[in-house]
Amino acid sequence: MNALPRRQTLGGLLVAGTVLLAGACGFSTTSSVAGNNAGVPEKVSKPTTISFWHVYTGGDGAALDLLVKKFEAANPNIQVQAQYVGGFNDLNKKVVSALQAGSPPDVAIAYPANVLEYGKSKRVLDLIPYADKAGVGLSNEDLADIQPSELKRNRYSTQKGAYLSFPFAVNVAVLYYNADLLAQAGSPGPPKTWADFERVCSAVKAIGKTCYSANANASTLNAIGYSYGTTPVTTDGKASFDTPQWKEAFGMLGRLASSGTTRLASTGDAQTVDQNEFVSGQAAFIIRSSRSAPFLNKAVAGRFKWSAASLPQATSTGRPTTALYGPGLTAFTSDADRQLASWQLIKFLASADAQAAWAESTGNLPIRHSVLTAPAYVAYQKQHAATAVSAGLVADAQWEGALGDRGIVAFLPQKLRNSMEDLEGGVLSGALTPDAAQSQLQAQATQLMTAR
Repeated sequence: MNALPRRQTLGGLLVAGTVLLAGACGFSTTSSVAGNNAGVPEKVSKPTTISFWHVYTGGDGAALDLLVKKFEAANPNIQVQAQYVGGFNDLNKKVVSALQAGSPPDVAIAYPANVLEYGKSKRVLDLIPYADKAGVGLSNEDLADIQPSELKRNRYSTQKGAYLSFPFAVNVAVLYYNADLLAQAGSPGPPKTWADFERVCSAVKAIGKTCYSANANASTLNAIGYSYGTTPVTTDGKASFDTPQWKEAFGMLGRLASSGTTRLASTGDAQTVDQNEFVSGQAAFIIRSSRSAPFLNKAVAGRFKWSAASLPQATSTGRPTTALYGPGLTAFTSDADRQLASWQLIKFLASADAQAAWAESTGNLPIRHSVLTAPAYVAYQKQHAATAVSAGLVADAQWEGALGDRGIVAFLPQKLRNSMEDLEGGVLSGALTPDAAQSQLQAQATQLMTAR
């Protein structure tokens, strides 16, 4: 990438709007340390080894290992010890323990809530001086190529606008459907509204199948809330589960459960009973992450026609919305060479070439506009219709927290996400009334958001 010239700040541009204007860039000079890049070396001065903790196994792990090898080939002075350390919960616990012991990894995959927890150690590296450093930073073209929402949700308003992480992966919540089952039930395609969804579910039940195999999941619940025109948290960081729209959303879930068309199959990210019911042809719909598409494609193995669609919305619209999520890359302070090497790895993994390879290998959606429109990825989308649908939803998707002009204002603590899943599961299982679940969730969210 080209060296970053002196220019306007990205922070100022995010205040002005969400589109980066040609010729007007800059990472930021609004952080407490922005512009303070005199201590950033121009190159790694000696052979340097850095550690990289991640959560990827199987095909995803192999794809990441290949990217690391490409990085090492292009940077022979740097060796990367990439290590799988478990799922996100395990990784988070190990990073916290390593910080307490004074020996964190150099780079780690992380969600914003985790990054802010790590920040209490004062060991999280602010990436602004590196991105702004001539010779090692980001070019105007690079900044304009990264989706503005991705830059925004890796910036932390609570930390004076610092970039304590960098975009890496994008996912959205989508509705997967069995087209053959829908055809048998007399539906020409996936429903556009929740009212239509309920009607289709009755038709699916009539042919002896489960309509919606539900996974009680915080991101799914947020996506449903967005589809009704509401949010889990206001722009000033307050819980907002007490809106009329949330009442409608919970009421819809309650009706699905009581109608016998829907059953609670699993809860949380790790359990996959709902996916198993879908791939076995027993359920017409599931709601899962866009990156489930490669798994579903392999598991269905052509036994029936299936694809992805946007979640139904409260009213028919040409611009449906859903939940957006995905981890970033964070680095930790060490010596000058290791810090620069860490930034170089992060910059490489966010590059157009790496993002294209990562997207096509794993089903994650790219953070860069240029990858979305590149001939190779366009051809990939033609072969993977579900992923193409997911990619088209990113522009109108909403991150599961509150974003301000200087980045993240508030996020949903893990304890709150756990409560969301428990209460959603209570409604879907019939153990809780929709009104009781909504009331309890607002009370718990108010307490937990204040406690953060």
